Amino acid sequence: MVAADLCSRYPDSYAGAIIMSPGGMTNPHPATTPVLLHKNQSFWVVCMADEHPGNVELTRFYAKHLKALGTQVTKIEYPGIKEHTRPPDFKERFPEWIAAILKIEAKKD
Repeated sequence: MVAADLCSRYPDSYAGAIIMSPGGMTNPHPATTPVLLHKNQSFWVVCMADEHPGNVELTRFYAKHLKALGTQVTKIEYPGIKEHTRPPDFKERFPEWIAAILKIEAKKD
C-alpha cells in the first residue's frame, strides 16, 4: 500500500512500482487527481488469487485506481495459491518488471 500511495502521489519522483499483495492497517491513500506525469509511470500489481480476500480486494482496487490515473498497469492474480507469498515466477519476472518501470532493456542471462 505504501509504495502504491507514494508513487501515485509523487509521479515526479517515482517511475512506478511492483505492488505485491497490498494490505495494511489503514485505508488506501493514493492520488485522486490524474496529472500528466502519471502517463510515464508503470505498475505491476500482483497477488495470489486465493489468499486473504482483503489483499485480493486491494490488489484489484489499486490496479483499477492506478489505471484511472493514467498509469500503465499490469495486474496479475496467480490462480490456486492461498499463501501470502511472492509469485512463483518472481525470480524470472522481476528483471522484466523493473526494466519496464525504469524504461530500460532487461538483461538476459
